[in-house]
Amino acid sequence: MSRAPKTFRSRYSDAIWAPNALRPNEKLVALTYIRYAGAKDPRTGEIADDDVSWVDSVTLAEHTGIRSRDTLHRALKALVEAGWMVQIEAARQYRSPRYRLTIPDRPDVRFTYTCDADTG
Repeated sequence: MSRAPKTFRSRYSDAIWAPNALRPNEKLVALTYIRYAGAKDPRTGEIADDDVSWVDSVTLAEHTGIRSRDTLHRALKALVEAGWMVQIEAARQYRSPRYRLTIPDRPDVRFTYTCDADTG
């Protein structure tokens, strides 16, 4: 009996839970975005690809429990910088930015700092 291949949503969710992959706030934001991946656009009726997602700020705050816009913005910025999300469409009036969700090559390795100087 063969198993069906995992969906992108399952693979992304599994990668999010890798040890040291994400900080708690980043994990909450990423889980909220994967929940809405492949959703139907309420304005156009268009269904997004399985790896495309958008979430408005009110929904994001409700699902994560994070009330600070700055904290949500920092978590989103960190996810983009770490390669978990790529913005494919900017925010417009009454429309949230669209992101393509991606799984980094090594989700268990998080680079928290860089060293520009030679420590010799």
